[in-house]
Amino acid sequence: MVDSNQDIVFANQQLLNLGGFSNLKGETCKSSFCNSISCSCLAIPGENLSDKIKTGFVKKDGTLAIVNKIAHKLALNNKEYTLIFIIDITEEEKLKKFQDVIIKEKSIAEKKALKETEKFEFLFENFGEALYLLNKKGDFIKVNKKALKHLGYSKEELLSMNVFDIKKTQSISKVCDLMEAVKKKGNLLFETNHVTKKGKIKTVEIASSYLNLNGEDHYFSSVRDITLRKKLESDLLISREKAQESEKLKSAFLNNISHQIRTPLNGILGFLDILEHDFSNLTPKERADYFNIIRDNSNKLLNTVEDILEVSKLNSGQAKLKSDCFSLKINLEKLIEEMKQTYQANNNSFCFEIDPDLENIMIKTDKDMLMRVLKSLLDNVFKFNIQKVLKLIVQNNNGHILFSVEDNGEGIPDKYIDTIFEPFTQTEYTLKQTINGIGLGLTISKKLVNNLGGDLKVESLPGKGTRFYFSIPYKNESQLTKTGKLEVPNKSLIGKTILIAEDDLITYMLLETKLKAEGCNIVHAINGNEAIKQFESNKLIDLIIMDINMPEMDGLEASKTIRETCEKIPILAHSAFVHDECKNNYLKYGFNGFLNKPTDTNTLIKTIMACIKN
Repeated sequence: MVDSNQDIVFANQQLLNLGGFSNLKGETCKSSFCNSISCSCLAIPGENLSDKIKTGFVKKDGTLAIVNKIAHKLALNNKEYTLIFIIDITEEEKLKKFQDVIIKEKSIAEKKALKETEKFEFLFENFGEALYLLNKKGDFIKVNKKALKHLGYSKEELLSMNVFDIKKTQSISKVCDLMEAVKKKGNLLFETNHVTKKGKIKTVEIASSYLNLNGEDHYFSSVRDITLRKKLESDLLISREKAQESEKLKSAFLNNISHQIRTPLNGILGFLDILEHDFSNLTPKERADYFNIIRDNSNKLLNTVEDILEVSKLNSGQAKLKSDCFSLKINLEKLIEEMKQTYQANNNSFCFEIDPDLENIMIKTDKDMLMRVLKSLLDNVFKFNIQKVLKLIVQNNNGHILFSVEDNGEGIPDKYIDTIFEPFTQTEYTLKQTINGIGLGLTISKKLVNNLGGDLKVESLPGKGTRFYFSIPYKNESQLTKTGKLEVPNKSLIGKTILIAEDDLITYMLLETKLKAEGCNIVHAINGNEAIKQFESNKLIDLIIMDINMPEMDGLEASKTIRETCEKIPILAHSAFVHDECKNNYLKYGFNGFLNKPTDTNTLIKTIMACIKN
């Protein structure tokens, strides 16, 4: 308490204890102590209490206490005094400051936590893989957008579901075992299947982790759709197996082709050796037999080469469909007779049936393709059957011709039916036979039938027989003539002068020998330049046989040059390039026809006579 002179007249013990003083009575407010507590409150008008003022209170030891100060004027014994209340709030202020710090730090932490939560939510929602959080029962607790897209459900739908709902392809016990394994190991990577809302099964790879949240088991999983990867892996495995199988087939093919080339060569070279050294000691019959063997083996060798070239041509799409007009019955009868003579030792009974509507008409289709298919099929049934009943049935089938080649032989086992048209494939049954082929016959036949507009199929019952059949479209051109045969020019080649442009002397000698036997005069040129000179210097030349591949100047350029000076001279291309595309290209260079290498004498003479006549 302070009097009007601002002298302290009373200080209670609490104030003394607060400031560490022993006595304050008699001290003036002008002292450092009083100044430290700022007694401006003494100027309070009237009897009202002053406002509570927070200020500093300097203790005796110089330390500062925080206090609330309240002053009140009163009169005692006709004297005025000021009663000052000093309340120590130091600890409260410290606590308040501490609370302020805590609140501030909490606010910062909350903002940071909120930011981290928002960041986590953003990353969770936009993660590149499907994310699931499951409780211990397998219920979906949290899922992201990728998970919804992966399964096709809305968020509300999926959060009301259980993991068992998307694992319908697996038993509950297996799913539980997986969850237990994740809990035991902490982390687990495994593959499984998920079923989408639309029922589609997806193969997935799951990386799952065990979490203990609030004392309960939870499972956090990242799910990757690997359906496409699995398909690619499966396709790759299948491709690898096919490649390995193809490699085996190629090896078998090379071994087989080696056999099919060396075997006839053995016969050709062997019997040529006998004829060369023992010709005079052989009987005429033996000589004829040996020559026939050489001819047959040469044809086998040629067929092997033609099969390889044919399948290559078909695979590359170079086979072009022609349109020929011919008698089906006459050509089939000729083919059947050839088969009977070739395989007469097998003693098979053969039946040929043709629809009466097809007997006396000329049909229009690719003759060479059709006859090659039928020859291959007939060759098979004649070759692989002994003392059996064989049939060729030809029927009119609503604008198509249905061909069926049948036998009552051993048949083909079911396991080979699907692969019998694959290249280089022969069944165990065919491997037991005496085979003359490289396993391309049926492959070529099927591709040729496809080119003709049909599809070659097979039916077979083991022990009862086999039926190959196909149906192709055709055009009915006209009625057959009385003879049913093409008119062949009946004209002699005696005295005709033929220029042979050929750099290979053996091929030249072969042509020269055949044509001289027909009475022809022969002029030889070994390249294109010489062929041009021979033609320009010899006005008696009636026809030119021009090899395509020659040194200095090839046959194409030579023919083009000759055509510039003479359009009428017949020129035949002579080449081992026998594809239709090559033949058509030769015609563009002015050739009148084409001779294959090799060419039999009959075809050679007929082609030359027809060319000269035209």
